[in-house]
Amino acid sequence: EDGVILLDRRDRVLYMNGTFKNYFSDHLIRTKGKHIDLIFPSLGTKIKALDSIARSYKEPKTFFFDGKTYELNISGLFNHIKRHVGKTVIIRDITEKKATENIVRENEEKYRMIFEKSSDGIFRYNLRENSIEANPALARMLGYDNGKRVDNKYIKEVMDVFREDIINGSGGNKLLQKQVDRINGSKIWVEVSLNKDLRING
Repeated sequence: EDGVILLDRRDRVLYMNGTFKNYFSDHLIRTKGKHIDLIFPSLGTKIKALDSIARSYKEPKTFFFDGKTYELNISGLFNHIKRHVGKTVIIRDITEKKATENIVRENEEKYRMIFEKSSDGIFRYNLRENSIEANPALARMLGYDNGKRVDNKYIKEVMDVFREDIINGSGGNKLLQKQVDRINGSKIWVEVSLNKDLRING
């Protein structure tokens, strides 16, 4: 549940829900009519600073408070005759979300390093986009020198011999053996293990 606070044009509290109170204090009783700086001094400063940056009230902003990460969204508050009377502040605790994103990013960086440095040929076949990405080892296997620009379109045409196996989920823990063409016209036999990532030994 999001924390919600309504402020008038002088940043005095019109309304504050329970989640907002729980985020920043669990002993607040009377808040209506009080200036945000009197209730949450450091938070009030952050709200005003972010509000001055995002006057368009479009993009949520991220800020840190008391060891946690929050997403802050500020929008205009209007009365029944559409007169601007203040602002609506919505705050969401995204600490766990950010922690998960950091873990995913770290894993992607580790995978990218393995992908680039592996001595095995690896290619990533995106069936939805019908595209392929080959690592340097696979490129060398197919005849590309280190200085030669890798043509992923050509590599895709070569590795399309495995397309049906990928679609049908063939392979599993078994190795598939097939012939593929190198860029100089010669052929080589390769073994392929079909997983989420495809590694090839030539």
